[in-house]
Amino acid sequence: MPSVNKKQNCDDTVLPFELALGKEPLNVDGVVNQQTLQAHLLLLGKFKELEQKNYEADMMYLLCAQDRYIKWLKMMSNYKDEKTVPLPPIGMHVDPISQEIWEQKTGEPWILDLENKKSFVVQCPWCHQEQIFSTSEWVKIMRTSEHVEKCKSFQCQADWSTDTLSAYRFLEDVNNYIADKSKFLGGALIDLTGEYTPELVKTKTDLVFSKKWDISNSTCHWSHILNLIEASLKSTNQLTAALQNFVHRVVSAYSGIPAPFSLDFVSA
Repeated sequence: MPSVNKKQNCDDTVLPFELALGKEPLNVDGVVNQQTLQAHLLLLGKFKELEQKNYEADMMYLLCAQDRYIKWLKMMSNYKDEKTVPLPPIGMHVDPISQEIWEQKTGEPWILDLENKKSFVVQCPWCHQEQIFSTSEWVKIMRTSEHVEKCKSFQCQADWSTDTLSAYRFLEDVNNYIADKSKFLGGALIDLTGEYTPELVKTKTDLVFSKKWDISNSTCHWSHILNLIEASLKSTNQLTAALQNFVHRVVSAYSGIPAPFSLDFVSA
């Protein structure tokens, strides 16, 4: 562990302590050093200043930003040449071409303005009908694990929660993998050694997920899914430590994360 030596006289241009390995100041690959650590802390401080005092408003802003990023990824999937991909609407650099493409393709303003965001429009994954949730409802659905809303379609009435929506995403990806073995599950390619063998990943995935799953609202609950996985592995005598670790990595990339990412972007 680096030793921490307090300086007797320090100015505002350096951190109030010196990280050292022996007598040499800490410097990892010319990137992690005293100056870059200070710059990173200052950046984090600026981000903290931008945080809304109102939790709901702050979460809504982040959820809207995440939604815009998802829309941008879908738009960019049509671009085959990386050099022609416009910059995303990240608010750090105004690129006129990117702004024009964004506004034309989405019909949304380049700059996110929550004053005009009174509701969130999404499609029910089960009945496929358009749903309109208030900002308050949407924040509770996406950021409160225990909160459950009902699909507003009288015929559907499916439960909407981080549990059911993330479970739906998982089961849909399982079925997509079974239909096309090149579409790996989230978390499947992660290995503690930093290396992976696609064929080994396919073998493990096939042992755990050998057939298509029912994606009705009644089955989209993690308790139900995990019980079925465990029962399946036990019945085939495949409940090994290696497969248990594999299942844990895959489930961690989905559980409680309704958005199509292997980590919680809003929390990150």
